[in-house]
Amino acid sequence: MSCNTHISRTEADTKRLIFQIVSKIAPTGENIAAWTNFSLTINPLEFPTDNTGNVDTLIGVIIEAEKGRVYFVPTGTIVTGNYFYNARGTDENGEVVTFAKGKYNIAEKIAA
Repeated sequence: MSCNTHISRTEADTKRLIFQIVSKIAPTGENIAAWTNFSLTINPLEFPTDNTGNVDTLIGVIIEAEKGRVYFVPTGTIVTGNYFYNARGTDENGEVVTFAKGKYNIAEKIAA
């Protein structure tokens, strides 16, 4: 169920990140109505051993439960650099599911 998706942003951007959770059983979207605890953590390490190095943790909000759509709003406070992220939720059985992960790159903001 986990997909590897790379995210590129510009410093200070706060446009929401939208994910759709799909599987072989539900290719048009898992019903996530009973899911909870959506979070997206951003860390400079790809495989951190704990959360002390996280540069941000975003809380997810369900948009369309029956289509498996959830969003996260970035704070816009992460400095330019290359990071990694994990997006997770807890399913109806109380099991933690990582549904997306990958690189999270922040480019320098261009002065107007």
